[in-house]
Parts: sequence; C-alpha cells; structure tokens
Amino acid sequence: MRKFFAISLCVSLGVAMLSGCSPLEGGLRDKVIAKVGKKKLRTSEAVAAIPAGLPAEDSLRMLEDYIEQWARRELKLQEAERVIGSSAVAEVNRMVEEYRYSLLGYRLDQNYLDMKVDTLLSDSVVTEYWEQHKADFALDRTVVKGRIVRVPNSYRQAVKLLSLMRSPSEDRQKDFISTCEKNNFETHFFEEEWVDFSEFLSYLPVRRDRSYDYMLDSKEVREMADADNHYFVQITDCLRAGSDAPFDRVGDAVKRIIFNRRRNQVIKEYEDSLYNASLTEGRVQLLLEKEKEEIVLPEESAVEDVVEEEKAVEVKADSVVVEPVAEITESSEEEEKE
Repeated sequence: MRKFFAISLCVSLGVAMLSGCSPLEGGLRDKVIAKVGKKKLRTSEAVAAIPAGLPAEDSLRMLEDYIEQWARRELKLQEAERVIGSSAVAEVNRMVEEYRYSLLGYRLDQNYLDMKVDTLLSDSVVTEYWEQHKADFALDRTVVKGRIVRVPNSYRQAVKLLSLMRSPSEDRQKDFISTCEKNNFETHFFEEEWVDFSEFLSYLPVRRDRSYDYMLDSKEVREMADADNHYFVQITDCLRAGSDAPFDRVGDAVKRIIFNRRRNQVIKEYEDSLYNASLTEGRVQLLLEKEKEEIVLPEESAVEDVVEEEKAVEVKADSVVVEPVAEITESSEEEEKE
C-alpha cells in the first residue's frame, strides 16, 4: 500500500512539475506522508525537495530517500530531547534562537547599510582622521625604507657599481639601476614603501645571534658578503618602534575604522528609530512598571544560602562511589530535616 501511494504521489508530482506549475496547484492534496511521534511530514515539504522535470523513477527514488532521511532526523531529534533532558534542550533552543537573530539581524543591517552608507571615503577625510589620531597608530616594531643589491663575487665591476650606488648624482643613479638590470642582479628596492626591519634583514646574510640596529643610524651604503655574493645595502629612512605610524602603512586600517564608525552610527540610528516608532504605535509595550509589585526577586542572603547548599551537595556527591540514586535522595532529605 505504501509503495502504491509513493508511486501515485510520484507520478502526480512529475505531471505537475512537467506542466510548469506547483504540484499543489496541479490538484495534488497536501497529505501527511510520514509521521515520527507527533511530528508530520506533508506533501508540500517533499515537493520542495524534489527538482522539477525528473523522470518518474528518479522522482520516486528521491522521494523515498527524502522521507527516510526526514524520519531518521526527526527520530534522532526526539531521542535527543528524551535523553539529554529538558534543561539541555532549552539551552540548545536558546542558542538556536540567538543564532537566528544574528543571521537575520545581520541581513537586515546589511540591507539598510547598502542604502545609507557610502563605502567610498575621500582622501581628505581619511587623512584628517589620521592626523587627529596619530597617537593611536604607534608602531610596535621598527620599519625602514632602503635598497639591497646582491652581486656575485665573480662580477669584476663591483667597485664601480658600489661607487654608482653611493653617488648623489641623479644621472649616476640611473646608471646604477641600468647596470643592475643589464646584469640581472637580484635587487630589493623599498624606497617607496615601509617594510619591517626584520623583513629587510631577511634578504641579507645576517646571523640570528647579532643585533644590526647600528645600520639604522646612517644612510651610508654598507657592504656584506657570504661565500658566493656581495651585498650592497642602504637604509634611506627609518622609524623606530613607538614612533607615529606613517600614513601609507596604516591608511587601510584608518579607512576600516571610519567605515565601521559610520556603519555603527547608521545601525544605531536605525534601531533607535524603529524602537521609538514601535513604542509610539503600540507595537512594543513595556509592562514592568505595572507588574513590579507582583515580581518577587530573591534576596541576597537567600541566594548565598542556595549557593552554599549546592556546594555542600556537590561535596557529598563526590564522596559517593557507588550508591543508588534513591538512597542519596533520602539521605539528602534527612540532612535537610535536621
């Protein structure tokens, strides 16, 4: 009988879906097709899970799978509610409700923000904020600007290249860069951006047990070497830890701060407007004033007594190794009478 009903239902579903309308609109009644305890599965829910346009056999197989999975899921939920107890179920329901609020609240906020908040921030607004809050962006590490060139020991014009690098002449600097490019030397130029001093040193043959802070005190070109290469190094600018962070290093963070402040302000204004309007219209009613006299709050001493009593019970329970629950309960009652 169940097999016949499933086939009939599947054929009806297929005909309705092929006709391009809802199966219920096509004349299929919204029947109960499965039960687990008091929980019921109706045709409309099964229809929503089956894609339109499938062959009858495929629809039947999907229908049977869906019904079985639904039954298994509901059975497990009901068993969980029976086994873990009402307090645990209430806690899970509370968590689900909080998560539901978070998701729906976020989507509502995002919908409103898309209409009210301009994501484009002008440079003047960002710069002004940074100027006023420089102290909030102190560096937690030393940053530098500079350049590094690695030259193989086999290169015979190393002295000339070093002389070009040290020259203040703009033309000689162009020659220096041109020479590096022609010989395909490995270069690391950080003259337009700030980098952590530790990252800068990572391109050099340095030792972990030594400090290289002395390099921060001068802009002169220095030489370092390993077994195969010479390194020409120059630090052109330096900001030590504790200094105000440069704008080009924290500009993106400043933009995020400004945007988040605008976002929070818009959301707060929207929530206040919604709340106040609902109070005026009567959609929200605060009844605490009327019910204050009937609400009995626990006194502080009573709360302390309950806490101490719970601690005493916990100690006694810990001392019991194997004992029937009924005996423990009777013992606790006798102690309370005493």
